[in-house]
Amino acid sequence: MQMTEPRYTMPSRKHLTITLIPNKVKEVDSILRAQLKNTSSVCITVDMWSNQQMKGFIGITGHYILN
Repeated sequence: MQMTEPRYTMPSRKHLTITLIPNKVKEVDSILRAQLKNTSSVCITVDMWSNQQMKGFIGITGHYILN
C-alpha cells in the first residue's frame, strides 16, 4: 500500500482483529438478518473437499431473492 498510496496508514493487526473485523461482522449480520426476514425461501449449496494432507473443508452458501 505504501507504493500505491504513501499517505495511507494501514491499521495495526490488533486494531484490525479486535475492532474493525468484529464491527464489520456485526454490521453484515444485522443486514443479513433483516434481508432474510423478507424472504420466503433460501437455496443452500454445500461443497466439501480435502487438501493434499487430507484436511477436510466445507463451504456452505445460501442464495435468496429479495424482490
